[in-house]
Amino acid sequence: MGVRAFRYYAITATDTAQPCFGTTMASAPVISGENSPSVITVADSSMFLQRDPIILDPYQSNAENTYVESVIDGTHISAYVRKAHSAYSTGPGGFVVLGKSCASVTVNGLDGSAGDYFFGIGPSFKDGTSAGSGSAGLIFIARKTPASYQPPYFSSSNIYGLNAVNSAEFWIQGTVDDVFLPSWIET
Repeated sequence: MGVRAFRYYAITATDTAQPCFGTTMASAPVISGENSPSVITVADSSMFLQRDPIILDPYQSNAENTYVESVIDGTHISAYVRKAHSAYSTGPGGFVVLGKSCASVTVNGLDGSAGDYFFGIGPSFKDGTSAGSGSAGLIFIARKTPASYQPPYFSSSNIYGLNAVNSAEFWIQGTVDDVFLPSWIET
């Protein structure tokens, strides 16, 4: 088993779910031909590697599993695309998410964050903080901590044990510009 750590990523919108292991499509990708992949413009390509399994528009009716053919630069990847997809506007569509089977997923926040971190399954989980919202799909709340204290974190192995999980299932909500560090243990 290998460990794959990424870098710190920012919460892009307060109280809006975003994937722990994904980014947004900045423009709609063109459907590929049989012999050449499409270029997909993304907000940040730093978490992708060649041959990574990805899901375009996870949890949507047009969800599509494919692979990263190449990482072109900081905002472009290429992949074979067979369905129509749209760019991200306000969600829940327009995401490109890593779809890797993992033994465990861990996400660390930073000490001194502005708010709590909420972890759930899929983009439409409820954090339970809005009136009448309930907490469907919510799996963990990492409470904010003052600066110089142990930062908040979430680990799937604390909840599920070392059972296989898929990185695409884990989504986060928080306060805009708070940062988080995702990592996983590969199966």
